Amino acid sequence: VELPGVAALGMNTARSLTFKAGRIHHDQIGFIRDPFARTSSEAFRVLVTHHPLFALKVGGEATRAVGGQELALDAVQEAGVDLLLAGHNHQAEVHWTGELVTRAGGALVVQAGTATSTRVREQDQSFNTIDVGERSVTITVNAWQGEQFAPLDAQRYEWREGQWLRATAVEPAH
Repeated sequence: VELPGVAALGMNTARSLTFKAGRIHHDQIGFIRDPFARTSSEAFRVLVTHHPLFALKVGGEATRAVGGQELALDAVQEAGVDLLLAGHNHQAEVHWTGELVTRAGGALVVQAGTATSTRVREQDQSFNTIDVGERSVTITVNAWQGEQFAPLDAQRYEWREGQWLRATAVEPAH
């Protein structure tokens, strides 16, 4: 999907016999590079997958990275992807790729929580709001507060030195 200033690409990482980690196969690597090569160089680029491309900690245990991670991360870096969105772990969190691996450029890794499922992992049900500015992005976690969702945490990032770096604290909107 391409809108003014934003290009988003969704990719299926689920495989019939792979439940936990998912996989990106070789044909999908070109699918990461090609569409973004046709978008404006100024577009904010988003890659959406079900399984995270990275091994993350969930409930004190490390998860496995998606299969084909190395090739996928090279393609993400080459394509200039700004934001990697994923779910699967049922835990909302934000990372800069440099905290997780040595490649993939300066993208942000945004994990979705669980908005409607009861499969929560040490967090209340939640969803993320992502506000993209000219050279900034703010990610707000909205969590269930008994009767409604309310913003709990907002993190603002600015594009500096070829990467998304955390800016000063942001107060969540009420």
